[in-house]
Amino acid sequence: MKIKGFVILYLVLFLPLLITGSVLSEDKSAPGGIIPKLQKTASDPELFNNFVYPMWGPVCQRYTYTVTYRDKEGRPPEYVKIYFNGQMVDMTKADPSNHD
Repeated sequence: MKIKGFVILYLVLFLPLLITGSVLSEDKSAPGGIIPKLQKTASDPELFNNFVYPMWGPVCQRYTYTVTYRDKEGRPPEYVKIYFNGQMVDMTKADPSNHD
């Protein structure tokens, strides 16, 4: 009898969570579709130390997207943008005085 009560309690508590659609931070049905990738060349800049903080959270949460840019020829980036939910969004430097 205890197991039956536990199963009923489990279904009452967690079934609504499974039935309702969950919202993910990355919407695959965004209007932008797939972004084509460019061919790699020997003079391509490198992007490393990339991460998102926090790793997960609600839709209304503010997220910080971080990446380090390095170019072998010392060229600065022409633009700093992220493609997010079908739109290009301008990014800003964490430290504007750092020109490295």
